[in-house]
Amino acid sequence: MECGLRFWPKKKWKQALLVAFIAFIIVVPIAFVVIGYVNREPAFKNGAPIAALSVSSPAFENGAAIPTKYTALGENINPPLTVQGIPEGTESLAVVVLDPVVPGVFSWAHWIVWNLPPTGDIAENTDAGVQGINSWNQQGYSGPDPVGERSYVFTVYALDETLTLDANAGASALLRAMDNHVLAKGQLIGTYQK
Repeated sequence: MECGLRFWPKKKWKQALLVAFIAFIIVVPIAFVVIGYVNREPAFKNGAPIAALSVSSPAFENGAAIPTKYTALGENINPPLTVQGIPEGTESLAVVVLDPVVPGVFSWAHWIVWNLPPTGDIAENTDAGVQGINSWNQQGYSGPDPVGERSYVFTVYALDETLTLDANAGASALLRAMDNHVLAKGQLIGTYQK
């Protein structure tokens, strides 16, 4: 008795595998390009000088461990942030906290918030601004809960306007809405390991 699938000749199997392989080779790179484009950094405002904000936290130093209080294993609230160098003409601040899973291609959003007042302090467990949808499909801050050690990038943007963005927006929608409205930005990096 002959083995194999009688209804699909060998030649057709080879053709099907070849088509699948070619599709994979074409589709995967295109998918990465599209994802990278959608999640790209927003452009600075046209004509605005590229300016840097100084972002720090009284809770942890840049590059140091985030206290457990601000993780999913603690109180799961956002840490306080201090922002210096806010340029003239800033109407609002936005904060995006990402875990860059595949840098430049895919990041996990822990917190996105916009329309914060352009003051130098963002309070711990703040309810100011508009809290967007993170990668857990939840509104507000969701702290680190990693397998192994991970880095978390807190990016603060100074914007020339308040955004008219729906509160159900995610990170990519916020990044697109900020395009050509960024006057300055700065970052603070924290780490966490269970």
